[in-house]
Amino acid sequence: EYNRAIDLWKRITPSPEPQFKAQARQAVCLFALKRFEHAYERASESLENYPDMAVAHFALSLALLGLGHEREAAVEIDRAIALHARPKYKQAGAGIYEKLAEYYERKENNARAYLALKRSFELLPSEKDNPAVFGALRSAEARYLAAVEKLMAAIQRDPADGDSRIQLAATHAAYGNYAEARPIFDSLMRPDQVGRHPAVLGPYALYFWQWRDTQDGYEQAIEIYREILASDPENQEVRQQLELCVKELAELSKEIG
Repeated sequence: EYNRAIDLWKRITPSPEPQFKAQARQAVCLFALKRFEHAYERASESLENYPDMAVAHFALSLALLGLGHEREAAVEIDRAIALHARPKYKQAGAGIYEKLAEYYERKENNARAYLALKRSFELLPSEKDNPAVFGALRSAEARYLAAVEKLMAAIQRDPADGDSRIQLAATHAAYGNYAEARPIFDSLMRPDQVGRHPAVLGPYALYFWQWRDTQDGYEQAIEIYREILASDPENQEVRQQLELCVKELAELSKEIG
């Protein structure tokens, strides 16, 4: 029926926009039928002709989710919402970001998982309608605040306690609070503090690595791991982290390409 509708639009109007809008809606239907590759093809063709069509971005996000590309699906649903903040798009976005959080949890990237949960709840801020995300966020925030409170108490008892300050910066980073983490790392690495010691540089590399899926994050982490190895070439744990980081960056480059 969608194919008939598309054919009719071709015949009755000189403007191709209704045709491609119908095609995007067909992609949504194909997603519901679990024909994800066909949905992707239809939505992609619509966007090639009309890059600012919200329904086409919505359709493409669903197709990408069906194909197992959670990160790309999240990008597309955000584009759809930016063009037209329909409740339907926001609801779909909440579900996509919940799936994205699960993806990051499988990758053991807690910072990104937490941020994905936050985005899901921003799009559907209702405990009733988004209960799993609400519960996961409250639990994570409680763990985060308890850890920060404990570390702050230790630092107040001993302001020179470098280990607690390193753990505090790492905890902020693990929950995506980069604005709090970065100044602590910068302070720790001053020559009159701990300095650029592996004890600081290791967590600092992880701070950048938690920006996974961004080339800059990987490159910064790799640079720091190489700095550690330059002064401690026998550190096998850091060497393994460096090798893994290089491998993941290469895989990311292939995806982008």
